[in-house]
Amino acid sequence: MAQSSGLQDALFNLDGIATVHHSRYSREDRPLLDKEVEKQIGKKREESLKACIVVGTQTLEQSLDIDADLLITDLCPMDVLLQRVGRLHRHDRKPEERPENYRYAQAVVLVPAGGSLEGCLEKSRHGLGRFHNGGGKALKEAVAAWLKEKDEKKNIEAMKLGSGLESALFGRMVTSDVLTSRDAAVYVAHAFTVHEAQVENDYFTVVDDLLRESGELGSAGIFDTELASGLYYGYVVVDVPQLVANLEGVKIEDCFKVGADQRELAAKVVHHLLHLIATVSPGAKRGSTAPFEWAKLMLVEAGDWQPRSLAGAFQNALDTDGDKIRERAVGQLADELQRLDAAYGAPSERRFLSVDDCQVPGAERLPLASLTQWVQDRIVSGAVQGA
Repeated sequence: MAQSSGLQDALFNLDGIATVHHSRYSREDRPLLDKEVEKQIGKKREESLKACIVVGTQTLEQSLDIDADLLITDLCPMDVLLQRVGRLHRHDRKPEERPENYRYAQAVVLVPAGGSLEGCLEKSRHGLGRFHNGGGKALKEAVAAWLKEKDEKKNIEAMKLGSGLESALFGRMVTSDVLTSRDAAVYVAHAFTVHEAQVENDYFTVVDDLLRESGELGSAGIFDTELASGLYYGYVVVDVPQLVANLEGVKIEDCFKVGADQRELAAKVVHHLLHLIATVSPGAKRGSTAPFEWAKLMLVEAGDWQPRSLAGAFQNALDTDGDKIRERAVGQLADELQRLDAAYGAPSERRFLSVDDCQVPGAERLPLASLTQWVQDRIVSGAVQGA
């Protein structure tokens, strides 16, 4: 075909031999092929206006820094098509460095006549594969079976329920199938200090202690870093109906209509989550700072109202010059809570943990074990929708 069109000299070649770029070359020859493709139509090609026609398979889609003016491709999935289009005008070039008719990149996608894909299932065309000995009919039957409503729902449900506890808590996005994505059941706000941040400079050394007998001196350095500590306010919301739906596969609106046994797992998860929130402190440079601390106050509210933060209690940072900053912070929280109750009412049940003697409006003080058990029991009994 190239000979009859007079284009044989424009075909991509390696050592003077017209060559198709595909994956069946030996391991030794493939790098030579890739290098030559990039040399002839890549960023550093020497003759920018010399015609070059490269015929290839999916091997041209990725990992090659090539820069073409025209793409002619079979019909293919959208993500694959985007990869192929990404090989057009990949680099900035002056207009005179491109053929006059291709100052703008062009892509031609070959599709079946009439736009129907039925013919693609019977023969090898448009990137959909070969089907021999009735394979096309078998494929169509398999696709039809997969598209049955109950089977599709079953597949989606299996993907949702089989994705683990982490995604049940914090959600998951699946770009290839939005129906299998999960909404998060736990929302975590960034913690902040209730007072003005205080930062100290420190230094650390890096020394190469393993010197070779050859006489190398090794390397070393002294670096500085900033360290800060403070009394933090953190806020976490647990959407119990969403968590039950993520773990059990029930509808959110049916969370408290189903049996208590279908809320037991979610209740245990929240029980352990509260324990972790109270006792685990994330931190870096643990070897030199040992940043392990437990919560001094933890307030838990359970109910079905819209959650709301108490961060407004620290709109004005506490003064670090005074004493008993922890007690003053708790007082600020209690005052904020009391003002909100006066304005909106107190629709939620409350319990709190505290290492200091204090009062929280409308809340009973409990130790950690009793606090987490109280939340667990409320979820199982169906008396709480959020915490």
